[in-house]
Amino acid sequence: MWSNYPAQRKALCDALIQANVKNIIISTGDFHCSFATDVEQTWKNDTTSVAVEFVTPSVTSPNFDENLGTQAFLRPILNPLLATIDTTLYGLNKHLLWSDIVSHGYQIIDITPKQTQADWFFVKTTTTRTTDESWARGYVVHQGTARAVRASNVAAGKQRQDVPAPPEPPSIQLSVDNDEPRDELITLMSYGPMPVSSTLSLTLHAKTDCSTTLYVISTSGERIMEQDLLLSGGITTLAVDAGILSQGSYLVALRSNDQQTAISIVVKR
Repeated sequence: MWSNYPAQRKALCDALIQANVKNIIISTGDFHCSFATDVEQTWKNDTTSVAVEFVTPSVTSPNFDENLGTQAFLRPILNPLLATIDTTLYGLNKHLLWSDIVSHGYQIIDITPKQTQADWFFVKTTTTRTTDESWARGYVVHQGTARAVRASNVAAGKQRQDVPAPPEPPSIQLSVDNDEPRDELITLMSYGPMPVSSTLSLTLHAKTDCSTTLYVISTSGERIMEQDLLLSGGITTLAVDAGILSQGSYLVALRSNDQQTAISIVVKR
């Protein structure tokens, strides 16, 4: 995950080598995908690996297929396009051991004196609550090495947890709103960046195919933007052009039938 930062990677790798630091595991995320890589000193021409990097996927945030699938002109070629991205990733990144750019889930890293193992677990859907998950893959780094090898099974884990995690999330209501949750047609899952300067990304989940209207309203109540949208059932990511807005605070609202979802945004440049 360092291809765009060759100078920074070389500086970090050089510092680790000069300091003779061993057993480096880099755990990262925010790319919304799963990766296992060896961190090599000069990426293309050097076979010296100084660390191993494990990248965790997103639980619900959109990844490649969902982001690309929001573009109507890409939908007919989505599957071959994703296959091309996979081929390109492996072709241009010789240190990349494994990647998955479409699955949601989480990662568990098991650390012992002899080895470190990262295990990826995927879920089939993010739109309904379920305990159905599967072990996708694992990679092991043995003590004293800087190379990951594929694991044959999930790590055994601790026989006794110091502080056991609850088997189920707390059943008490954590919201200050005591009303029962509504059966909403459209749910806003995430939005950003904030503050925004050019493009605001909205990730929505629609229970079924539906129409909605997007509004951008100024603090004075002026309707700056109004756009009718047709949403397909499932997760959709919308790109809102905030570049046409002056700096300041706005209300972004989605209205469908008698339901409205609104958020406050700040435009800053």
